[in-house]
Amino acid sequence: MGDENHGEEPGSGHITIDIRHWESESSGPIIYKIPRKLRKVNQSAYTPQLVSIGPFHYRNDLLSEMETVKSEYYYPSFLKRFDKKIKEDDLKKVIKDCSDDLRRSYEGIPAKLLGGDDDYKLFEEMILRDACFILELFLRNVSGCEQERKRDCILRIPWLRKAIKLDLILLENQIPFFVLRKVYQVVKEHLPPVRIPSSKSSCFSSTDQPHMVSLSCRCLFHNTSFTFCQVEKSSSHGQEKKAEADHDRDHICNKDPLLELTLYFFEEHYLTETCKRVKPQDINEIKHFTDLLREFWLPRKFISKMKPESITERKYLYSATKLDTAGVTFEPARKGTCLTDVKISKKKIILKFTPIIKGMRLKLPELKLENDTESLLRNVMALEQCLYPDEDYICGYVALMDQLINTGGDVEFLVDKKILTNLLGSHKEAAKLINGLCNQIPREKSYYARFYNELNTFYENRWNVTRATLKKVYFKDLWTGSSTVVGLFVLLFTVSATLKNVYFRHL
Repeated sequence: MGDENHGEEPGSGHITIDIRHWESESSGPIIYKIPRKLRKVNQSAYTPQLVSIGPFHYRNDLLSEMETVKSEYYYPSFLKRFDKKIKEDDLKKVIKDCSDDLRRSYEGIPAKLLGGDDDYKLFEEMILRDACFILELFLRNVSGCEQERKRDCILRIPWLRKAIKLDLILLENQIPFFVLRKVYQVVKEHLPPVRIPSSKSSCFSSTDQPHMVSLSCRCLFHNTSFTFCQVEKSSSHGQEKKAEADHDRDHICNKDPLLELTLYFFEEHYLTETCKRVKPQDINEIKHFTDLLREFWLPRKFISKMKPESITERKYLYSATKLDTAGVTFEPARKGTCLTDVKISKKKIILKFTPIIKGMRLKLPELKLENDTESLLRNVMALEQCLYPDEDYICGYVALMDQLINTGGDVEFLVDKKILTNLLGSHKEAAKLINGLCNQIPREKSYYARFYNELNTFYENRWNVTRATLKKVYFKDLWTGSSTVVGLFVLLFTVSATLKNVYFRHL
């Protein structure tokens, strides 16, 4: 990263200490300041609106109201759970022991967090308070006591709960996930019993939901002294199948109960149709919540087969409506497909050498455009630019959608095909959002370069455009096709009759 990424915005009055000299060959930053060029495009998409986590927005006057709430979550709420079995000094020691790794995790630490003796005590206290706030919020979210949830100042207000969740995903607003793990490992044996409401969804398919809710509760009970809610299982499955399924699922959940808590809290963002096939054991060791969101969007099978290719020669792709005029068929991918798992294929050809029935099929998973979509995509894209420059799958996917969508007409077309769900109201606004996401994102290579080449080549074959036009004009539906066939027969009979009359008249 350049020097421009290590400072605050002009006029903020903040000084940043560059800590790159602390890095070793085996580790480096995982949490970054948003590069200035990206931030200028849409600053609000990267800036927390309610709560500050980590050092980058610490003591921001606009976020000061939540500092009192965070302090109350930490003490007395979080520490009170352990009935004096866990002391504050025990938690401070956890943060102290990983202090070096913490400092290396951030691209730069503001000088306002330096202690008087330059030992980063203020930094460590801030990290501890933020970690305990997040864990306390997760624990309250799984509490079976509805009255407790109603009294909670965050969970009981829908808009506030949604806004906090979004703030916790922003790249600049992170603490490393390993910190949460270390604190959780210390306190898990002393947590009081709580319940996971059976009404909550799971990150598995809907047919497994009752089993998985019960399972999640059981695995948390075994690992964290949580009580679990019994969910009655369907008697249609044999007892033997139940026991086998329970064994497999217990094995899954027991691996990472903290990850279960995390997924449970962020279900609004993660547990959509696009992640039904993603299971906890499929998720790699995450670095923070922004990285977790990226994990859910990654097309694993696609990644294992594809390699990035240069798109310098074919940087531009024809729009969706133009490709449609050439006969490219746009189809929504099946439910449960990862967001970025785009597939292209040739239509089945009955007669190999008959070009009239050749075609191209493009399958795209559903993308839901709503108020939070821009912020979510921008932060994951910024993470890839900083941490995964050679594995920028999400950036490549967004660039592909940017090429397919140029106008509101393209959005309307993809909405009709059930590839886009536009909750922004205006198709023009949706097109503007998509077209602005790749601003200041360099695109030289792409995992979708093969798609660019095949689709452009298909469109530039003029016969495909002619064939598709004939099909849309004369065979767009049953009635139009029937009328066309009848008209052809009428024309044929008319021509035959005319030729017959002319021929016999000369005899």
